[in-house]
Amino acid sequence: MAVLDLSPPGTIAASALAVVTGALVRIDIAERRLPNVLVLVVLVGTAAGVVLAVCSGDGVPAAWACMLGLVVLVACVPLVYSGGLGAGDAKLASTGVVAASLASPSAPLAWLSAVALLGGVHGLAAVAFRRRGTSPGRVAISFGPVLLVGWWLAVFVASTFLDAV
Repeated sequence: MAVLDLSPPGTIAASALAVVTGALVRIDIAERRLPNVLVLVVLVGTAAGVVLAVCSGDGVPAAWACMLGLVVLVACVPLVYSGGLGAGDAKLASTGVVAASLASPSAPLAWLSAVALLGGVHGLAAVAFRRRGTSPGRVAISFGPVLLVGWWLAVFVASTFLDAV
C-alpha cells in the first residue's frame, strides 16, 4: 500500500485539502461554485505549512512556493475577467500550487500536467455529451474537481515516484 511521505509543512497543507476536497467537488458539480469558506480552509492550512517551513529553516523553498502561487494567481486574473475561469478556481489554483510545492518539489509541474490532461478529457467529454442545441463553445465545466483530482494525483506521483529518482 502506497502512503504519502510528506514533510510536516506538506502534510499540513495536504491535510487542509483533505478536509475540504469532498465538499468542494460535490458543491462545484452541483452549484458550479467553490465556496470562499472552504477555499479559505485550504489557504489557512497552506499558510500554516509555509510558516512551519520558514520556522524550520526551509525559508527559500517556502518563498519560491509563495512566488509560484502569486504567478498562478496573476495568470488566472485575465481568465477570470474574460469568463473562462471562475474566481474560486483561480483562488484554489493559486493556493493549491503553493500546497503542492510544500508537498514535493516536483509536484507543481506534475500538477500542471495532470490538470491539463484531466481538464482536456473533461472538456472533450462535456462537449461530446452536451445537451441538444448547445453550441460546443458554450459548454462550461466544473473545474474545481479537475484541480483537486489533479492535485492529489500529482502529489502522489511526485512524492512516490518523481522525488525518489
